[in-house]
Amino acid sequence: MNATPIIKSPHLILASASKSRSRILSAVGISHEIIPANIDEARVKVKLIETDSDPATVAKTLAEMKAQKISYLHSNSLVIGADQVLYYDDEMLNKPINIQDAKEHLNKLSGRNHTLLVSTCIFLNGNILWQFTDKANMEMRLLSESYIDWYINEIKEQVCETLGAYRIEGLGAQLFSSIEGDFFSILGLPLLPLLKELRNHGVISA
Repeated sequence: MNATPIIKSPHLILASASKSRSRILSAVGISHEIIPANIDEARVKVKLIETDSDPATVAKTLAEMKAQKISYLHSNSLVIGADQVLYYDDEMLNKPINIQDAKEHLNKLSGRNHTLLVSTCIFLNGNILWQFTDKANMEMRLLSESYIDWYINEIKEQVCETLGAYRIEGLGAQLFSSIEGDFFSILGLPLLPLLKELRNHGVISA
């Protein structure tokens, strides 16, 4: 009989509203509660940029702030925090705020290389237990205006759910000429390192 991962802790919390991250955990049998931290990410990011923080520091700081906030409110629960940063040259892009913004993002990234960083951490009772940052190098092919319009029309409002306005697990894969990096990290969570850490803390069986 094949062993099935056994959830030993009923209190694993994902401090994120990301549907993609929750889907990743659910798909591999990790039960979790979703409690978004609802921090003002834009304000924090502006302050970090003003102090010349690099993209990795921005992602790491935001992930830790999310997890720590929820960890203080839910004692004896393991809390996962995560954040992604997309950057090229000296510019960082946030998630598109609307369809027109998504179109502008795709025009900016068309035919160019950009980097996607994901930082993930685990907190317990306000203290950090683990932190991991991963990076993917993304090369978007040169996109025509008509293709961008078709793509956005196909996935509609979902285009605003991800950095870069792409959903790599679906039609977004067609936007790229090459990708160097972990698939799960691009989706929002470095799954294999995270699973290893959850085993270390007895959340799932080895």
